[in-house]
Amino acid sequence: MKKHIQITPEIAREYLRNNTRNRIVSQHHVDYLACEMEAGRFKDTGAPIAFRPDKTLGNGQHTLLAIVQSGVTVALPVWWDIPDEVIEAMDQGRKRSVAHQLQLADGLANSNLIAGAAKSIVSICCYNQNFAVGVGLTRGVITEFAAEIDAVIPAIRPFKPANRVWVVGALAFAMSADKGVLPFIEQLGSGHNIKSGDPAGAVRQWMTNGGIRLKGGYNAPKIEGLLNAAYNALQGDRLSCIKKGAQGIDYFLGKRRRYVSEIREHVKQQIAA
Repeated sequence: MKKHIQITPEIAREYLRNNTRNRIVSQHHVDYLACEMEAGRFKDTGAPIAFRPDKTLGNGQHTLLAIVQSGVTVALPVWWDIPDEVIEAMDQGRKRSVAHQLQLADGLANSNLIAGAAKSIVSICCYNQNFAVGVGLTRGVITEFAAEIDAVIPAIRPFKPANRVWVVGALAFAMSADKGVLPFIEQLGSGHNIKSGDPAGAVRQWMTNGGIRLKGGYNAPKIEGLLNAAYNALQGDRLSCIKKGAQGIDYFLGKRRRYVSEIREHVKQQIAA
């Protein structure tokens, strides 16, 4: 039997009474789902709450736990009398990445780079920590920084070492805070008219020689180094080498204080949920 049901926290608790034959709960995933529900971003993907013929819960424990935790009522398909072999086949496929979901749902071109840049912006707003970022928040960040991302990607494309998600995210965030960094971004990408001591030249030298480990996405020194160079360019300062430190990132975060607070509050709620 299959029905679509408005699952209240009370119904979810009742269903969970029969959760006796399931995998170990990932509280991190429950926290994430609960946060998405509270923010109104949770979507029915068609994955059912499924019960075996013996009435035990076979699929959907994390979603039910998130409903209880969030206190939000969610409409979901509920299936009863599902054979064990069908239960076992659920959730066995490869999970779609956020980038893949945005590509499919929104037709987003270059989705890996843009979704990664959005995640990097969330990381920058949260002291360069790395958090799980779902489709809803990613879509919101992309919308907020659409103009800047669209400007940064073609500007840096000619310089291959700069074509990384953290570079796009950091520069898009900096540009949203102060449009004056655009000449620095264009010079970084093109390499044109670079003079001795120009911050863009220092960044190109650093990225070419790997002065700070460049692989990966979200560790603090490289983002600090890039944003320090952008800040130095704004100030008209000469720069011979890239250095870590909070001066640049603090400047750009301060310019977007309200938005940064919103992102931090969202992440705080997600962690506390």
